[in-house]
Formats: sequence, C-alpha cells, structure tokens
Amino acid sequence: MKGKQIVLTADRSLLSNYRDNMLFGFVACMPVEKISKQLYYRVFCPAVPADKVSGEALFAPLGLRRIESSLIDGFGKENVIVAHCDHLEKAIGEETKVVGINVMDPLGIGPITTSISGKPYTPYTRYTFEELMSRIVRLKSKYKFKVVVGGAGAWQLYKKEDRERLGIDHIVFGEADNHCVEMFHDIMNGNAKEFMSVLTNRIGEVPYIRNPTCNSTIEAMRGCGRGCDFCDPNRRMKRDFPVERLKEEASINLRHHTCIWLLSDEIMLYGCDNKDMYPNRDAIVTLYKELKSLGNVDYIGAVHVTLSSVAADPECIAKIREINNFNASRWNGIQPGIETGSVEMFKRHMPLKAKPFSPEEWPEVVEEGIRILNENYIFAACTLVMGLPGEQDDDVKDTIELVKRLDGSAFVVVPLLWTDYFRPENSLTTDKFTKLHWKLYYLCWKISTKAIY
Repeated sequence: MKGKQIVLTADRSLLSNYRDNMLFGFVACMPVEKISKQLYYRVFCPAVPADKVSGEALFAPLGLRRIESSLIDGFGKENVIVAHCDHLEKAIGEETKVVGINVMDPLGIGPITTSISGKPYTPYTRYTFEELMSRIVRLKSKYKFKVVVGGAGAWQLYKKEDRERLGIDHIVFGEADNHCVEMFHDIMNGNAKEFMSVLTNRIGEVPYIRNPTCNSTIEAMRGCGRGCDFCDPNRRMKRDFPVERLKEEASINLRHHTCIWLLSDEIMLYGCDNKDMYPNRDAIVTLYKELKSLGNVDYIGAVHVTLSSVAADPECIAKIREINNFNASRWNGIQPGIETGSVEMFKRHMPLKAKPFSPEEWPEVVEEGIRILNENYIFAACTLVMGLPGEQDDDVKDTIELVKRLDGSAFVVVPLLWTDYFRPENSLTTDKFTKLHWKLYYLCWKISTKAIY
C-alpha cells in the first residue's frame, strides 16, 4: 500500500461531535474504570464519520484543519490527509513520511482531568491517546515514518521516556499555522529539532480552513491580555479574526451543521479597543448578527467568557440572547472561570481578570455575572482553582462562602487542582488536602451534581 505522504490525525477523544453538545467532551476526563467503553463511545462521544476507502475523517479539530490547509498549500492536496484514528491503516503506507498528531490531554494530567480522575484511575483522554500510539508504533516499525506531535497538550510529552515509549520523534509548541510546511520539510530531511517552538504573529498568516471542524467550531480570536499567571492563553497577545473571514469559515461548517461555536479565550473582548477591557458591544453584536445572517444557523455559541465582562455589559448579553432566541425552553451554555473567592489570591495571581472592576470587587462580580448569564438563559459551566501558590485556610474559606452563595443558580463548578508540571512537589493532590479543601471539593461536586440531575 502506498499511503499518503503526510497523515494527520488525533485520538478518539477528539474525533467526535459529542452529539452536538460540547459539554459531553468533558466525559473524556472521566475514568475508564468507572464509565464503560460502550457508554463512552456510543452514547457520549460517538465517532465522527470516515471515508470507508481512504480513511479520511469527515470532521476534525480546528487546529488540525489549520495545519491541513497549510500543508496542502505546501505539498499538494494529493499528498495530505486527515485520517480517522480508527482507519489509519487505510491512509498510512510505504510513501508515508510524516504522521502528525494533534493532542489535548495525552497523558491525562490536565487540570480538569486530575480533578476528576486522579490516581489510580485512567482517564479516557490518556486511554484513547495510548491506544492511538500503540497502533502508530506498529505502523511505524513497518513503514519507518517520523512522528510529530503538537497542540494544546504537547507540553505533557516533554519527558524523553514518554516520547521513546510512544514512538514520538518531534514535539511542536505554540502556533504552527504558517510554519508547518518548513517544519515538515525539515522533518523529512532529518534536519528538524526534537523540540520546536513557534508563534504566528498576525491573523493574516493563519491559513483558512478548507474542511469542516468538529462541533462547527471557528476561531473568533486568540489571546486574551488579562495576564492570569496560571493560564497560558491569557498571556498571549489578543488578536481578532475579521468578521468576513469568520463568515467564510462558518459557511464551510454550515454545509454539515446548523450551529456555530466560537472559540476564543474571552468572547466579550472581541473587538475590544480600550485598556480598561470594557466590552465593545457594537463589534460583538455585529459579529453575532453577521454570522446569524448566513442562514440555516440555529444558534451561535461561544466557549469562554470572563464574568467581569458579562457584569460590565449586561445589555450585550441580552443582545446575544435576542439574536439566538434563547428562552426558558432553549438554553445555551458557556465556560467562565470563578477561580477563587479570595481577594488576596485574586490580587496575587489574576488582578486584571476583574477589569473594568477592581480586584476587591471580584466576589460580587462573579455573583452578578452568573446572574446575568442565567437571566439570559445561558448556563454557566464554571471552574475554580484549588491550591493556588500561597493559599491559606482563610482563602479557602472565602471560596467556600462564594460557592455557597451561588447555590441555586443555573451553573456547575468544577474544582481544578493546582498542578506544577515541572515541580510536582508543588502541586496540590488529594493526599495533601486539608479539611477545608475537602469541604470545598465536596461542595463543588454536590452543587454540580444537583444542577445536572
């Protein structure tokens, strides 16, 4: 079998439309030992369809679609394929030179995963990645291609023993959009470094997608600018994608979907042009109206928001509700970070997250932001961080009191355990929990379970 020169893929936890409910994607953080494979694969995360002959995946993660588009420009469409992980043998062969893999949480040590599936359990994120790599290792021994890994979870594979065990030759950190053609040439010629770190400076350098994405996702913006010290995306420069470009990419997805999901690090900062981070309502409303005008659009969802932006402009949230016709029988959801109820922890680790409010107002901003979202029929899927460096008992108490005040709202809150990946001794694990940690942890899951059921 000849195979394609370049084969791109991802593990099974990423190749799903999650029954058109992105919250089902979090089921991948749950342990294999507790959620049956039949329930996971068939109910929560059924696979995207694949071409029965070529093995090509009909849908793929947005990041992989960007790389695919760039590589098609550099190597030709006939030499590049995004293959379904369950059909790799149909795409990989004697002429395959490089297999590129997109990862999100390959070793199952992401913040949400460690909170849900700590030791000794194996989360589906790790299980599906290990399963994928075992197949690739077998194919690699036969066809001698190189393996390169990139994506949001690439940092988890920095240990040499993991890379050798999994058959990985190269790791890419950052944004490879307009760099991947050169990198793949270097890989093929044996000139590539083991670790490659790249960044795309201008939106114009980001290739347009050519094929549909999982969950009809398009990228509204990159970066945030709020500078929280525990969040890598928030440290990147904020860049907005133009509305006309977003309409063009959304149209590709609308051939297969009836909704649009906007990926961003903070959707309410789209078009923001002021240092106080006050939302640009005109830019946001225009974005939603223009996308809705494409036709066959049931609704436009957004993935992330900051509660301070919501509290700063409730009228903008109301406009989003009106455009989407959200109502009591038609809710949507979004993911904001509560992070902490402690003003001291907030000022130390994320003071700009409160803008245009002050850090001292953060607990009230959280309550007001969730109230506004709920009033506009938007469910809040929240997270908070336990074990922030310097955290004391009083800080945990403040967070407990804030979460208690939110009880009864339409929200869930997932506690994330502070994890220092390079100095594990600094990480918070359940064996280090104080009584207050356990109280907060239990409270979060109790409220979240009640909200779901």
